[in-house]
Amino acid sequence: MAAQAFSEQAPAAAWKTKPSWGLVASADHTINPDVECFGYQRAGMTTIEVDSSHLVMLAHPKRVAELIHEAVRATTR
Repeated sequence: MAAQAFSEQAPAAAWKTKPSWGLVASADHTINPDVECFGYQRAGMTTIEVDSSHLVMLAHPKRVAELIHEAVRATTR
């Protein structure tokens, strides 16, 4: 089943038709923040930047939760 997840093609990329949000941890040393920003911008995502390390959800849980709430509010109107 796991191998099928890598070989099965999706009919359409969800980010092309559905709104999406991204959070960039600007002090991340695991994922380059500039590369992450570029990808988010290219996908047309609503993006915020937080001065945090890679584990932003542990360092700034309130900001992560706020972003999730923003996304929910924006998609349930």
